[in-house]
Amino acid sequence: MSTPESIAGDVLRELRTARTIYPPHPSLEHSWAVLHEEFEELKAEVWRKERNRAAVRREAIQVAAMAIRMILESVDSDTTMPAPGPFSSPEAQK
Repeated sequence: MSTPESIAGDVLRELRTARTIYPPHPSLEHSWAVLHEEFEELKAEVWRKERNRAAVRREAIQVAAMAIRMILESVDSDTTMPAPGPFSSPEAQK
């Protein structure tokens, strides 16, 4: 049975692995795109006709890890969160 502590450990392991394999996110938009991709993969597993608990869990862990990575590398970083530019979405320019 999972505990909050064991799940947090799994998320941190996933975060470490991702940061080892992939370079730092260059922008907030990049972080959002990665998080969105992981979310879509989780959504696909949730709505699959034949659900696989292990696959849903794995994708949920990846979503959590990428949310933490977004905070670490794009939100709390001094270098990757400039103001929206001319090619930003209209919502970003508000």
